[in-house]
Amino acid sequence: MASPLRLAIDCGTSFTVAAVAGNGAAEIIESNGERRMPSVVFATESGTILAGRAAEDMAASQPSRAMRAPKRHLGEPSPVVLGGRSYAVVDLVAA
Repeated sequence: MASPLRLAIDCGTSFTVAAVAGNGAAEIIESNGERRMPSVVFATESGTILAGRAAEDMAASQPSRAMRAPKRHLGEPSPVVLGGRSYAVVDLVAA
């Protein structure tokens, strides 16, 4: 019988990495050809949340719509405002 797959996510302050393990092997998950992604989120004008490299690229020109290391704000009761819209911290971390 095959063992169940397990997912591990390391939400770092600079980079986030994920890996999957099962059947005696583990493998780091790649996103857009990269083994780690920047721990950055970005809110587009339509309200969509981008994460990782795309968010970091957009943050350079529109910093008021970006947040670096959203995990640092977990547990805070108030929402985060990005680009004039409010977002729950858990939703930003989940992105």
